[in-house]
Amino acid sequence: MTEPLDLYELLPSVHRLRDAGRGYPLRALLALVSEQANVVRADIDRLEDDLFIETCAEWVVPYIGDLVANQPLYEIVQPRRADVANTIAYRRRKGTHAMLEQLAADVTGWSACVVEFFERLGWTQNQNHRRPASQWFDLRRQEACTRIGEAFDGASRSVDVRPLAGDEGWFGVSKLGFFLFRSLSLPVVDVPARASAVPWGFRFDPLGARAPLFQRVRTPDGRVTELDVAAAIRRERVFVDLEAAHAAMPPAVASELYGDFAAGPAAEARASLHVEVDGTAVPASRVVCARLFPWPAAPPSGDVVAVDVEHGRLALGAAWPTPAPAVDVSYHRGFPAPLGGGSYARTPFTDPNAATLRVREGATPTGPSGPYPSLDAALAVWRATTPPLNTVVRIEDSRTYALTGPLAVAASCSLVIEAASGERPLLVTGGAGVSAGSPTLAPLSALRFDGVALEGFVHVSGDLGKLRFEHVTLVPGRALDDDGEPATSGPSVVVEASAGGNPINTLLDIELARTISGPLRIPETIGELTVTDCVLDGVGGAALSDPAGVSGPRTTLEQVTLLGATLAHELFASNCVFSGRVNVDRLQQGCVRFSWLSLDTTPPGRAPRRYRCQPELAVENALEAALKLDPTLDAAAKAALTAREEARVVPSFVARRFGHPAYAELAPRTPAEIRTGADDESEMGAYQLVHAPQRESNLRVRLAEYVPFGLEFGLIAVT
Repeated sequence: MTEPLDLYELLPSVHRLRDAGRGYPLRALLALVSEQANVVRADIDRLEDDLFIETCAEWVVPYIGDLVANQPLYEIVQPRRADVANTIAYRRRKGTHAMLEQLAADVTGWSACVVEFFERLGWTQNQNHRRPASQWFDLRRQEACTRIGEAFDGASRSVDVRPLAGDEGWFGVSKLGFFLFRSLSLPVVDVPARASAVPWGFRFDPLGARAPLFQRVRTPDGRVTELDVAAAIRRERVFVDLEAAHAAMPPAVASELYGDFAAGPAAEARASLHVEVDGTAVPASRVVCARLFPWPAAPPSGDVVAVDVEHGRLALGAAWPTPAPAVDVSYHRGFPAPLGGGSYARTPFTDPNAATLRVREGATPTGPSGPYPSLDAALAVWRATTPPLNTVVRIEDSRTYALTGPLAVAASCSLVIEAASGERPLLVTGGAGVSAGSPTLAPLSALRFDGVALEGFVHVSGDLGKLRFEHVTLVPGRALDDDGEPATSGPSVVVEASAGGNPINTLLDIELARTISGPLRIPETIGELTVTDCVLDGVGGAALSDPAGVSGPRTTLEQVTLLGATLAHELFASNCVFSGRVNVDRLQQGCVRFSWLSLDTTPPGRAPRRYRCQPELAVENALEAALKLDPTLDAAAKAALTAREEARVVPSFVARRFGHPAYAELAPRTPAEIRTGADDESEMGAYQLVHAPQRESNLRVRLAEYVPFGLEFGLIAVT
């Protein structure tokens, strides 16, 4: 950039001396002129930069996009600058498989595989134009049989003349399928495996969830293969992979799927899973594939480690010492969005006036800020601080820590317990939970959890001013049993309304953001409850109520999926899915908008005024359309039409069991009124933040330009 102009300094000194004698009126005038001259000069200097999409000003991007006929998209995954920059490269490779797969991944942010279905048809072979993929299928190949009906299916088919839509009409002469793997594959590095009911059995997830292990997402080298997408690992694929490692000479330490995560910090250097026993890495030659659900009657023979990738379990062979040694694992878990405690990037909590105490298992403190070897050790330092200070306790790994003792935050002070970015530590509170709040009046105190998973529950037994959970998993059912099911139906957060006969928590504000939680038991007398981008699981009961099972507090819900009843004194809700009964005391206040809820329950529900909610809106539209066709429609026909629409417009979830990779996610068969019914035309519920309809719309817009002429394409959601 050229140095700014100063016209006054360019004047001869005689004029500057004369101006000084008169009080510098000329300098003041030329300062204004110089300021505008510099604006013009800077604009001229930027003209060359504005010729290129990489360096142009933001306002120039749409103009360059128009020059290359780039149609604007929703800016969900990438900004328009990146989309315009890729346009020419896309067009140079237009119609090729690798380009279409890269285009789908760039536009949607999901792993994608493109399949030409006409290549999988059973053709009569011509010796001049042979099709190796069109051949008899070997039913003895078990690994290949498990891929039938999936993206990487190798079997030939007869022609399917139905239209290409979802899971049907695939195999046709002019059909192209885009398989979209929408889940995230999140690395979980160096965590203790959860002991099971059998002494030699363990579960990969420290929470004990029963969930398949995912493979890491690699950057494809040319065409996308099965190992390049965010999908669950198939048991048969692991068997073939490990058999190759067993047959290697000398025996292999690692394979395509199994290897040491410590081989490199970059994701490309990671394998998909790894096991350590007593701090020693187990080589691939001693790992075998097995089915461990339910647990077999006896452990495997030998000094092997058996792995069940479909249920996230492992078993030590009979030759390992007894009692079972410590087992640490690294693996990848799948989930639809960065929601709950997870090993994804987060912005750390910053407070310039707060002291920071670091925690890392096995560490030796090197100063006042740690790192301390346990969470309780850091909290002991916090409790001993006089006078009390605002404190951030940051956990720097994903290990399991006990959280005991009361969290009595002093008045006008705050305590933050957070995980470092990319980590997901597990905090275990025990059967009695962790008590929070001060025994004395402390309405300005604040307690915050960020980025952690919490097994047990939080009991606000004292006075507290603010309680916030962000990117937190409060395990529904407080803990999981050996089969991965909720151990109890107890609440995850319990707030007391009085202590010693005196009212407390009358000014308490509770906030949950991007959190998964079990039932909330909060009295009506607190300040307010605000829930944003969350899943509230009632575990068979009410997701929200007061401790006595009646109406909870004044509540604001935005982008929330509630698996259970909602009982509130006053309710403001937007873009929510209420899968249970809704009962609100004050109907004159509050509003429910762009949400799905059913008031036709037993006993009937009550909700405040509603705006563009389902299934009411679908019923209104259906009745309006029917009356246009037949203005004489009688009451019985209207009632039948209403019942049919109410039965049709109902949310369907892929899974309602906590721990499943698609937990509380709307299934693709869910009616469009719900999948696109939010105020921004995204889906209702907790996963609105994914903006799946907008991503799919972006892809359809781009494919209309880049798919070869004459081919029909369809989008197929795998996960």
